[in-house]
Amino acid sequence: MSLNDLPPELLRPILEYVVLATSTPPKDEHAAGKSRCMQPIWSGNGQMVVRLEARPPQTNGCGLLASCKCLAVIAQDIIDTLHRTRQMVFKLDVLMVGERELWTTWLSVPSVTQIVDRLEVQVRIVDGHRDLTRRLEGEIEDSFVQSSIWIAAQAGPSSAATWAAYYILCGFLQRGTSLDLVSQPDAPFEAVLTRSRNTEPPVDREIVVREIKVEISTLLQTTPAPGNVDYSDWMDARPRRTELVSQTPVPDAEIIRIRSFCMQPAWLALYLESGMSSALSWSVYGTLLYERLGQVKFVVDEEVQIAVDVGVIFSALGRQAAGSDEWVETFRGWWKGTMKKRIQMGLGVGISEGLRE
Repeated sequence: MSLNDLPPELLRPILEYVVLATSTPPKDEHAAGKSRCMQPIWSGNGQMVVRLEARPPQTNGCGLLASCKCLAVIAQDIIDTLHRTRQMVFKLDVLMVGERELWTTWLSVPSVTQIVDRLEVQVRIVDGHRDLTRRLEGEIEDSFVQSSIWIAAQAGPSSAATWAAYYILCGFLQRGTSLDLVSQPDAPFEAVLTRSRNTEPPVDREIVVREIKVEISTLLQTTPAPGNVDYSDWMDARPRRTELVSQTPVPDAEIIRIRSFCMQPAWLALYLESGMSSALSWSVYGTLLYERLGQVKFVVDEEVQIAVDVGVIFSALGRQAAGSDEWVETFRGWWKGTMKKRIQMGLGVGISEGLRE
């Protein structure tokens, strides 16, 4: 008996299950490491941070669409229905390994599509405490200082973790699950396409995402911070590159103690939201997000901690541009064109006077 012999009321749920199938995420960094690329991607501030899967993820629906005509027709109808009912959901697992790298693993890729209804990202923090044992004894471990993704560039606020998150997001918007950037913004953000090694630049797939849900948790046993240490204390205590200069005084015992705690899920939500807000405020980085992103929700303990509605922020830009010089006219032209595209793609635009013009 083949699938074609099954009645429609049984066949369709089976095929829909195949299209929306979700893989089990790696249980720890050792399991995830078996499927990693040998070299991580260069993501900014002179650090190799994002480590992709060695093999590109498989699309669930491709096998059905390439099968017999009967199954292909039903599978295509299921995919169209998922789009129409806004159930096209992609799922990505991100392991934050200590304070060194971000490892991405695709768990569900339903179909090749330009419009993604929801991208569900689960970020799991692997405790970096075991990398800091020498710090508990009051020592500074130079190898850790050099590789920590929280190190800011000189006195600036942007760390490698900020650029790594931006790389993953924009890589998906441009290239989908391969996460290869088509164009690279100016320094300090840099990307080296180490997987494809193509001489020709990849084609921008112009993917839009209506909603991103980022669920943050810890993996296995972590080192929780005590109640008297908050997010600002922890971030202020992170080492900067200036500490590599020999004349820099050794941090006191309290700073070393605070550094020994791992990033907390609630803190990471604040950190990622801050990085996104910074990207949206810079034209070279924010343009792509305004054109292709709806809203982002950061979830901790099954509750939405922070929500960023890009459409509301975008609509406010139109009211801020005033005057008649050439730059303002160029901006207004881009803003109006992007507004129409956001409406067509169902990204949301908030409420704006410019929308009624």
